[in-house]
Amino acid sequence: MLRAALFLMAVGLSLPGWTAEAGGIEGRAWIGSAPARAARILVDGYGAGSKGKHWETETDAQGRFAVRDLPAGKYRVSRLVMFDQMTAHGTTRTGTGTHAVRAEVKDATNTVVTLGGSGRTVVGRLVAGAALADRRLAFTAGEFRFLTLNEKRDDGFPGRHLVLDIQADGAVRCQDVPPGNYELYVTVRNAAGRLDAREVGSIQRTVTIPQDGAGTGKPHDLGKLELELVKE
Repeated sequence: MLRAALFLMAVGLSLPGWTAEAGGIEGRAWIGSAPARAARILVDGYGAGSKGKHWETETDAQGRFAVRDLPAGKYRVSRLVMFDQMTAHGTTRTGTGTHAVRAEVKDATNTVVTLGGSGRTVVGRLVAGAALADRRLAFTAGEFRFLTLNEKRDDGFPGRHLVLDIQADGAVRCQDVPPGNYELYVTVRNAAGRLDAREVGSIQRTVTIPQDGAGTGKPHDLGKLELELVKE
């Protein structure tokens, strides 16, 4: 997971339409039907020629972004989301990429991508399972809070992760979830424990997000998401 300490390398914010001899990635980021304004965009290489390299930029008021002069190669493009992890011992702010897409850059070409803006909202609620009934859980304090699309990754693609918004009461929400099969993985800590202590509860299961065929706009409700005790 990316931590809040982030760095800037060889990036520049510009509007779509720039030209350069090297390739690049440009596009728009959305949160629901609204442009993601002033959002941090992460570009991480994972293929030959780009593996291990990292760039960042920021969207404009219309959610547009562009990264210049990228080596030819394969990239994962995502939007940084920040969230607080809280226990009785304090709060730490953590960041990681969400709604990632694939992008392949070739010499002197610009690849266009869209982050978010399609799919449906998914909701649910974390609850303590029987083995955790006597624990006071910090639902926001866990290392993992993802929906990860089940897809082939034979080219080394790190994965299409969607970060869940988790509230202190266990309410879970995620916008812009395309239809498909996902792995849900959430971990939580003891509310009385330290933020660097091990997680005490987790849930990992496959969930299917159907299309909103009727176009109702209603969220897809995963219902109660029962956390199991993490064995030592």
